[in-house]
Amino acid sequence: PLPGFVLTSSYINSLGATSKLGELGRIIVKLSAGANLEIDVRRYTRPTTPSGTINVSGTGGEYWFDHTPNGAKLATVKALGPNGEYLKDDWTQWLGPLQAGRINWNGDFSQTDDQKQLVLRASLLTTIKSFGKPVTLTWEYWPRTDASNFFTTVVTVT
Repeated sequence: PLPGFVLTSSYINSLGATSKLGELGRIIVKLSAGANLEIDVRRYTRPTTPSGTINVSGTGGEYWFDHTPNGAKLATVKALGPNGEYLKDDWTQWLGPLQAGRINWNGDFSQTDDQKQLVLRASLLTTIKSFGKPVTLTWEYWPRTDASNFFTTVVTVT
């Protein structure tokens, strides 16, 4: 916490209707030394997806599926096999719990500009097929410390 700096609920409510989800604004705290601190002010509820299971036949292209972010901002995706093994980049185990087992934006996954669909890239589908087992993707949204701000999909590629 920044000593003497408080964002009150009345201030946050003044940024937009209480029913509006998503980015309400950005606050920049200018400090006397060092970098400025940018705070992304958002109102969100738990993100959802219509199905927790995805079965893909072939790896010739990308796989797109619907999701509802409900104002939350996608942070990253963790990819684990059925026994907790990392799908790729097992060296990430040394990075700690917020980075271990995560896959790459744009190279492995992305989302559409309107944030209504998530995209599994062809390279990720090929990796999952080579892995030979179902992979659990945990879609993590900010703030990542809120366990209710995640959802999972189990992906199988044949």
